[in-house]
Amino acid sequence: MEETTQGLTVIPEAGAVHSMTGDELRQLVRLLVSKGVTQRYISDKAGYDKAGARLAQFLKAAGVDAGFETFSVALKSAIALIISERFSLADTTARKFRRMETSVTQDLFNAARICQNRGTMGYLTGPGGSGKTTSAKMYASQTLNVVYVACNELMGRPYDLIRRIAKSLDIYERSRYDSIQAILDRLSMSRALLLVDEADVVPVSFLSALRIFNDEGGIGMLFVGQEGLQRTLRSSVKSHRYLTSRFRHQEHTRAIGMDDVRMLAESVLGPLDSGIVAALRSASAGVTRDLETLCYSLHDFAGGGEALDEKLVKQVAESVLILH
Repeated sequence: MEETTQGLTVIPEAGAVHSMTGDELRQLVRLLVSKGVTQRYISDKAGYDKAGARLAQFLKAAGVDAGFETFSVALKSAIALIISERFSLADTTARKFRRMETSVTQDLFNAARICQNRGTMGYLTGPGGSGKTTSAKMYASQTLNVVYVACNELMGRPYDLIRRIAKSLDIYERSRYDSIQAILDRLSMSRALLLVDEADVVPVSFLSALRIFNDEGGIGMLFVGQEGLQRTLRSSVKSHRYLTSRFRHQEHTRAIGMDDVRMLAESVLGPLDSGIVAALRSASAGVTRDLETLCYSLHDFAGGGEALDEKLVKQVAESVLILH
């Protein structure tokens, strides 16, 4: 591994983990924790106690003595799996595009940096399937002091969202007050960012409950969601002015363009002429999720001997996509 234990700032590929020394492994664990992977989660993946006592002992030690040899093997396997699941540049088994910097990624990174560096609140909206979630996870995996959480429709109360933030920081306080204080203690002095994804699927009151982190800790916050988030916030100006008045950064991203389509499609299909790129853009309507499905389906057809042309793009799109 090229990085030193003092200079490890980039998460390596999963395959590099198994050749790490004990000190390199400790540095990587600490880096993963800074990216939002809790020690408890790592311990669970390694098959050890949920309290993470064995991992805590390992982090305090030096080198790898005989007492840690078995644990080290399990830990390396667990970390390699975590990197593959959360941080890998490519996941051919899941048939996902490599994590690449599209125009949507640039928009989200710009908004996230502004909110994080200035300690302000903002939101970014855009069409579904455009790559906002992938971009948000990329930013969280590459940037220190970023907490990524995703909302979902099953959240029944605002505290569910606060508890999810606490859990991502390995905080397990029983009361809401203690959880909030522990989060503030952890993040308020570190120029941190709360990156809240799928923010359009919960009521505004859920988002409003998080403003305490900005008010009292100066923690930057970026809410990410589909276009409905912007409409919801605008319609809530009167009822939630104490929240909506705090948004200092507002950004809207669009569906991916031709350059993005070419870059993503060629990562799966190889070099493409302009006609095929245009056909892919038209068939997917610039929706990254649909382009992904279409490209991997075309890859299967091309592997079976079918000639890749605009006609095949149209035929496959009609069979695998709900056309726009």
